[in-house]
Amino acid sequence: MGDISSNTFVEIQRVASERLGRDLSELTHATRASEVSGWDSFAHIDIVIALEDLYSIRFQTSELVLLQTIGELAELIKSKIG
Repeated sequence: MGDISSNTFVEIQRVASERLGRDLSELTHATRASEVSGWDSFAHIDIVIALEDLYSIRFQTSELVLLQTIGELAELIKSKIG
């Protein structure tokens, strides 16, 4: 992964860990929301909104429902910010 993807992943990791109260090391590229205690639909919305605000982007519901992992979320953000 390039610098943008790596930096994006680190930001996703930071945002998610802050909102979920989880250690950064628990959140990897392969992590799925269903694997993280406390990552329910409300936490998911909170994380998505925080990332939209951070990157000044908007996600479509159709994009979000396809995502399986944090790594895929990082790639989606990368595609939106160039």
